[in-house]
Amino acid sequence: MTRSMDTPEAPGTAVIVFEALMLQRMMTAVRSLGLQVEAFHDADKAMEYVQHPQTSIGVVIACATLPGVMNGVDLTTTLSRAYPTLPFVLVDHYEGLVESNVMCLDKPWTLEQVEEHVLTMMAKLPRGKRPTVEPAA
Repeated sequence: MTRSMDTPEAPGTAVIVFEALMLQRMMTAVRSLGLQVEAFHDADKAMEYVQHPQTSIGVVIACATLPGVMNGVDLTTTLSRAYPTLPFVLVDHYEGLVESNVMCLDKPWTLEQVEEHVLTMMAKLPRGKRPTVEPAA
């Protein structure tokens, strides 16, 4: 599935937080949608990136089950509440998450389903996260 984002302004960056085995395939699928990609296999590093004041992010795609102290559910829960106009796609569904800016996808899933969910959420919440600090001139 190859779709381009037809929006008046750039859709921003997709932040992908996934285990190493699927990360490259997920990056390729999301790039086919016309998005830039920042990829992480550590939820803590992804959290730092998203919270940076100068980041412009169109969507966050996270795997619910990640190794480490913070998993994809923790990341999504924390950030979706802090940034209610930022769309999230959480893969490997988690029952307890009901934020309006989060769409969950159950196993088994396909890359096409992830792409469809990303497009749906970006259409629903087109603002994403914009920089809160203007870059220095």
